[in-house]
Amino acid sequence: MKKYLDGFVYYADRILQLRKYFKFHNIITRVVVIFGLSLIISAQNLIQSFVVALYEKKFGESEFLRLIFVNEYSPIIGLILVAIGLLYNLLATVGLEWADSLKNAIPKKPEFSLEILDMDENILPLDFRMRGLKILNNLKDYPEFYIPRPNSFFGNTNISLLDSRANEDLYKERAEFLELWSGAEVLSFNIKNVSSVSATNLEVKIHCKKLTSLAMDNGNSFTPKLPAKEKRGLLDFHRHDFNLASKLDIDDSHTHSKYIFTWKLGSLVAQRNRLSETKIFMRTEEAFELSVMIYCEELSEPIEIIYQISPPDSQHTLTTDDLYDEKFDELINTSVMDGYIERYRKVIVDNYLNPSKGNLVP
Repeated sequence: MKKYLDGFVYYADRILQLRKYFKFHNIITRVVVIFGLSLIISAQNLIQSFVVALYEKKFGESEFLRLIFVNEYSPIIGLILVAIGLLYNLLATVGLEWADSLKNAIPKKPEFSLEILDMDENILPLDFRMRGLKILNNLKDYPEFYIPRPNSFFGNTNISLLDSRANEDLYKERAEFLELWSGAEVLSFNIKNVSSVSATNLEVKIHCKKLTSLAMDNGNSFTPKLPAKEKRGLLDFHRHDFNLASKLDIDDSHTHSKYIFTWKLGSLVAQRNRLSETKIFMRTEEAFELSVMIYCEELSEPIEIIYQISPPDSQHTLTTDDLYDEKFDELINTSVMDGYIERYRKVIVDNYLNPSKGNLVP
């Protein structure tokens, strides 16, 4: 019922808010009423003749108009015009006040601005193409990687479980890295309450149809990590990471046929924004539609935003030469988010050399 009342008030207000016509409602009312009265009083013949002459001068002779303005019909037409003028004045004054009172009685709804950002914090348009290249990997065998090195400090015996050693699967891991990251994007979300009304129980749902060539995942960190040339040994305890997993603010609840991510924000006051801590990894080889739904208690129905997403328009077939150092570095700069890894490296080095700048790494 509330939905239909809101709709009625909206359309009533649209009609009554034609203020550019109601602006001179007193003058229009006076003209119409005076003309109507003139048809009733004794001066009516002069007015009638003036109206008929003015019309016939522009459009030609009109027997119909002469018939309407004969004396016996003039008082009736005059009364009708007076009634129309008074009704118009009533509509232009009391009607607008009535519409304003109905509008004020309806609770105001929050309005939102939602942005999807890539790893470089570019705002993505509603119709966008993924960056980089699509990598096709038809390789069956990979060369073995080794590092010439002297014997370990345990003598001539190489205790590989304790000491760092060459990553024999380096080239295979590089191929897998390119398959995973070429043409991929890592997305974050920014929502702002642009209204003067707070939103309660705010929730953003991101979902799309599952496709064979589409992969999506949520996590706090999706920075591409290149395969290492060395594998750590047990003696490298000082290099092991012991970070505890942090809580995700975008949860997943996928079904058999759909990817579903839910960002629960709670309350968002007016003119404030929130950036998601969780990021979503996305890689596809075919175009698809991503739906973003915004829910809150103040909205009678959710707001839906549709994104049309296409894969990169270029592709590259992997060769063994692409896995060696120089070629591999060139390929990741063209295939992974248009050179993001090189930009990431520069930020790391800059932060190391200039720690006062703070952490600029996304």
